[in-house]
Amino acid sequence: MKTYNVLWIDDRCKTESDFITNAELVDIIITPFETSEAGMKAFEKDLFHWDGIVLDAKCWIESSDETADTDAMHKSIDKITELKYKRKVPYFIYTGQPDLQSDTQFEKSLRGQGFYVKGRDEEKLIKNIKTEADKLPETQICHRYSASLEVCTDKYIGNNCKNELIDILLNIHGHKEINPNAYYTQLRIILEYVFRAANMIGLLHDACIGRNGKVNLTESSLFLAGEPANLLHVKCLKTHFPKILADNIKNLLFVTGGASHTTIVEDKDIINFQSYNSVVNTPYLLYSLTYIICDVLIWYKQYADINSDVSINKSLWISLPKVGDKLEIETDADGNFHCGDFCLVDKRQGANLIGKNVTITKLNNNTDRNTNAKYLYFATVTL
Repeated sequence: MKTYNVLWIDDRCKTESDFITNAELVDIIITPFETSEAGMKAFEKDLFHWDGIVLDAKCWIESSDETADTDAMHKSIDKITELKYKRKVPYFIYTGQPDLQSDTQFEKSLRGQGFYVKGRDEEKLIKNIKTEADKLPETQICHRYSASLEVCTDKYIGNNCKNELIDILLNIHGHKEINPNAYYTQLRIILEYVFRAANMIGLLHDACIGRNGKVNLTESSLFLAGEPANLLHVKCLKTHFPKILADNIKNLLFVTGGASHTTIVEDKDIINFQSYNSVVNTPYLLYSLTYIICDVLIWYKQYADINSDVSINKSLWISLPKVGDKLEIETDADGNFHCGDFCLVDKRQGANLIGKNVTITKLNNNTDRNTNAKYLYFATVTL
């Protein structure tokens, strides 16, 4: 379903709610503001959210202490015009003032814009809002990718990265020219917002976000994939990412790491990207990674909606052993000497250490197919 978000500035909007109700019947969501200042502040904060603006001819600029006049309308029009280079949004004058309807000076001040009369032209106004909005490339993109873009709201990951994602999608469909190389970092930032949101509801471990507030993207992706985040010594008992999504995110981080100028990566990764880009200098790599991000956003919304219990999510966090830890050795039904997620390399040593506290001196990934499903690591220990 296509919905249209329309900003309405009218000092009487609280008493003229029928307009809002009638618009909603045809999928136009009206957000009312009593003053020009409040309405324009909301408009500028999230330009790509709005598909149209309705202005009362006489309104307040800052507060109800003022006398409503046309200065507020013109102030709003000036702001809309000023921001046109960022986002062009159609506006409509909607007035119930009898004195203005036959005022030639007022009509001239609109510079050919025309106006709609309350109580007479509501149906025409609603129809024209949709007609004009449908002509906007940004609105077309927002409708086409609504399942992904609706996640870029305060309810989920915030809207700070929404504009950059729309820029890429506009480019994909031929509506805007961009420099593809400038947008790889933006994809990493979008993923970072997803991980921050996942942490807020307990899906992602606190350790994945450093004390400086920086998100460890690689370790976060491992944790959500149910793999050990070895650098942070944490793991999740539940695999959150589907396997295909986990693999796609791993590839996205590798490619965007080599392309980003704000990410610390190995020289070979940068060389790999530069070598590829020198031969295949197209935007298609960026496009493919953008569609991965679109899938990540859709996945996150659906998954977060049904897994929002913070305490349950955090109960799935476990700490992994690390060198220097002191633990007690046990034996399992198969005769493996172990503690937590590691088993001993030397079984003969283990027989003499059951029930004793030992110190881990070395850890390696467990490559033994007979035991690695139960124990992630081989450990060397000392008393």
